[in-house]
Amino acid sequence: MPTTKTRPTSAAVDKFLASVKSKRRRDDARRLLEVMREVTGDAGRIWGASIIGFGVHRYPLANGKAGEICKIGFAPRANALALYLGDFPEREACLSRLGRHSTGASCIYVPRLDDVESDVLEDLLRRAWNRPDRA
Repeated sequence: MPTTKTRPTSAAVDKFLASVKSKRRRDDARRLLEVMREVTGDAGRIWGASIIGFGVHRYPLANGKAGEICKIGFAPRANALALYLGDFPEREACLSRLGRHSTGASCIYVPRLDDVESDVLEDLLRRAWNRPDRA
């Protein structure tokens, strides 16, 4: 069975953010980093090539072993900030109040932080951070 590519690295978060081409995206990413640091009490680290992740979430694999990924995280993509928050019971209720965003299979895409309600975003992050592991 192949191992996951998305593992914690020793890359520097600040150096990674400095490499984000769009000033707006870079500024939003720095703001989001501070909010996530406050919510989690974790400094964050680079997972894989481009995810800034916080904590560790363990989940069951089909072979009976456990996989690991950051508990919550985000990536500054070209068109939006991609939030990786996992699933939890209050997710949809929070998203309905968040503001301008879209969703994908496992991501929440926020084009600009100014387009979302900051208190709802913080609540969403707290709920995702406090969800229990399944493994």
